[in-house]
Amino acid sequence: MITAAAGRAVSSVQDLRGVLLGQRPGDRMTLTLRRGGGQVTLTLTLPATSSPFAPSVQSL
Repeated sequence: MITAAAGRAVSSVQDLRGVLLGQRPGDRMTLTLRRGGGQVTLTLTLPATSSPFAPSVQSL
């Protein structure tokens, strides 16, 4: 379970989405997870490209 993102507490998907909306492609951010009774902190770099699941517009 994600408990914090970019140093901000996260308790819902909406909280996480709010944090992500404030980030830019290429930004580094931390995620704090509760896992196996402990806490794990990961650092990640947000991708410069959009999600492969996001719709894209192609010019005709």
